[in-house]
Amino acid sequence: MENAQHIPGGGDVKIEDHKLEFKERAHSRIGSLENADHTPSGGNVEIQTEKLEFHKKAQSKVGSKDNIKYKPGGGEKKIESRKLEFKEKAQPKVGSLDNAEHVAGGGKVQIESHKLDYKEKAQPKVGSLDNAEHTPGGGNIEIENHSPTFKEEAVARTDSGIP
Repeated sequence: MENAQHIPGGGDVKIEDHKLEFKERAHSRIGSLENADHTPSGGNVEIQTEKLEFHKKAQSKVGSKDNIKYKPGGGEKKIESRKLEFKEKAQPKVGSLDNAEHVAGGGKVQIESHKLDYKEKAQPKVGSLDNAEHTPGGGNIEIENHSPTFKEEAVARTDSGIP
């Protein structure tokens, strides 16, 4: 309560309200008004509309008229369209009909299907049944299941202040 009598300062600030006048103080850059009255010229160009006649004055390239009366040949060729007769004129290859009446042999083979009896004929490996009646040992070990009691038996090494 030492500061109960405190009165905040401030309040003696005056806010001014007047218009800033930049136009009276501002000046143009150096030399920027020297050419202020300049008006751009141009616009007095006249566009001519007369027909150009190149074909009267123009000359052809050297040697381009040497063969001016040339007419391309050809055109007197005819394309025949007749049916081709392969069946009447065709002949077999030499010796291809020598064995034309051959009949394939075979067909006497029989495929037998017998069920195989592996169970009756199968024998065990040598000595594999010597120990057939063996019973594995072990199984007499008892596993104990009880929860440890560390919390009840534990003692702190230093005094932690907890009773």
